[in-house]
Amino acid sequence: MNDRFLPLTRRGLRCFQSGIGLAVLSMVVVGIQLYVTALSPGAALSLRWLQPVVASMGVVASGLMLVGVLFMTACPGEAGVAPWGIGLLALSALASLWPVVVYAADLPFGALSGPIGNTGTGILALEVALFAGMLAALCRWIALVKRRDAVSFVSALRVAEGGIGADQVAVWETLAGRCNRLFQGATTFLIVLIFVALLMSPLNPVPSLQPMRQPLLAILGGFAVLLWGIVLLLRVVGAVWGVDQAFRRSARLAAGEERDWGDVAAERFGAAGMVAGTLALGGLVASHWAEQVLAPGWVDRHMKEFVGDRPLAGRSAAVGQAAPAMDMKTIDGETVRLEDLAGNVVVLNFWATWCPPCVAEIPDLARLAKEVNQEGGVVIGISDEDLDTIRSFVASRDMPYAIVAGSGWPAPFESIRAIPVTYVIDASGTIREEFVGGQSYEAFRRAFDAAKLPLPSQAVPAPAAGELP
Repeated sequence: MNDRFLPLTRRGLRCFQSGIGLAVLSMVVVGIQLYVTALSPGAALSLRWLQPVVASMGVVASGLMLVGVLFMTACPGEAGVAPWGIGLLALSALASLWPVVVYAADLPFGALSGPIGNTGTGILALEVALFAGMLAALCRWIALVKRRDAVSFVSALRVAEGGIGADQVAVWETLAGRCNRLFQGATTFLIVLIFVALLMSPLNPVPSLQPMRQPLLAILGGFAVLLWGIVLLLRVVGAVWGVDQAFRRSARLAAGEERDWGDVAAERFGAAGMVAGTLALGGLVASHWAEQVLAPGWVDRHMKEFVGDRPLAGRSAAVGQAAPAMDMKTIDGETVRLEDLAGNVVVLNFWATWCPPCVAEIPDLARLAKEVNQEGGVVIGISDEDLDTIRSFVASRDMPYAIVAGSGWPAPFESIRAIPVTYVIDASGTIREEFVGGQSYEAFRRAFDAAKLPLPSQAVPAPAAGELP
């Protein structure tokens, strides 16, 4: 196999390899930026100029990989490489263009995310599977060509039968096996993601295993997905490097060889590959443009889907309002009326068993409940889950406060989109504090103590001259 064998395919493989290298470099830069931010948020401000640079590096890296796949589709048709590459390019085009459609059509947040929170993970797994299939087809075909022409190849290199020629066949067959295992790993990963999505959907066949209702399962599952994804990407790097090294070695062994490979069809770009490649590269550019131009305004318009009417900065509009009349039924069947608790400082905590931050703050709420029970205070936890789920969860934990099941609460509690959310209501029924996100005991305690104090009186303007006071 001389250096002129499959020049377009080899060029595509090296282009893809360059894209992977640039992508890894951008990940390292992001990691350094996150580390600096964790050490010193102030120092991180000086690195803000890196954000557009990293974004551009990511676009260039993706572009190089797409161009590499496009060149690899030019491999002779008998290799069976082109269908895999065209499928990968078409999928990449769809993945890139869909966010542009979401931003331009002003679709809701749910249109951008999948049932498992981020469709990008599933798409990446499918892209890895397609790329692994493409490499496996290439390696199998080259091994077949070398085996078919072993006699002439060995003769051309003037080596004994069973020497370098046979060794090269074994190398390509080994690489084909490695790529097949990568394909199987990516396919299995994709099946697991689909199963997790099914568990989290209304069609869940095993309700007791629903990840969003099992905090530990959700955490372990997220860690496993991350680890598995990293392993798959490392195996992609290894497969690309192995195939490139095999090409280089064949070229070195055949240096100076002028053998005619007339029995192998020439490389050429097919119309389907060119269309898919153009769409993929155009979609990549359009997606980058949309992220910079359309996405900021789209996020601002749809943020209320998550935070309701609460402002993103400053105090919540609920603070200072009178708490509404609410009839709540606890999981023990007792009825609690919020208006009957007048004269007490009430802490309302909206939570769920599947929410890790909610579960993390339960010990702090339990400590608070034990203390304020002697000080005219009441802590109430409210979840919209079914009774059986809540009861089984509460039975395994120390939660010495009333637990309510229900939903459809009056304003301002109807706008809750993210949990945990905690409201502190003073003895007169006024909402004095709202916490969004998990809090510590110290934060709860300070808010409770502040709610026991009277609201500062409003300044009354002095009467004008000649007016009665």
